Amino acid sequence: MRAILPLALVLGCTSNVNPVFDPAPVDRAVTVGETVTFAVGASDRDGDRVTVQARGLPPGARFEGGTFRWSPLASDADGAGRPWPVTFVAQDDRGGRTEARAVITAYAGFAVPAFVSPTSAVLD
Repeated sequence: MRAILPLALVLGCTSNVNPVFDPAPVDRAVTVGETVTFAVGASDRDGDRVTVQARGLPPGARFEGGTFRWSPLASDADGAGRPWPVTFVAQDDRGGRTEARAVITAYAGFAVPAFVSPTSAVLD
C-alpha cells in the first residue's frame, strides 16, 4: 500500500502563516487641538519580513515607520464625534496578509477654529 502525501510536501512547498498585529490597532478618540499618536506593528511566525501600511487616513494624518499621527482640524470633527475608520494592512514577503480596522473619532471640544488662507489673499 502506498502512502499518500500532501501536495505541499510533494512539491516542496510549505504553508505560509499570515502576519499578526503586535500591537494591534484599537479605536481611539482625539479632540481638536490635540494630537493622537500610536504605534502599529506586526510580526510573522514564519520569520518573513513584514510591511505595514494604512488606508483611509483622515485628512492630514500620517502613517510612517509604523506610527500613526494626527492632529484633527475643526472641519474634521463634530461635537458628538466624527468617526474616521482606518484600515491597517500587514503583509509578508510571501503574500500572507492581515487587515485590522481602527476607528479614530474626532471631537470638536472647545477649540477655536483656525482659518487657513494664502498670505496673498485679501478677505472682505
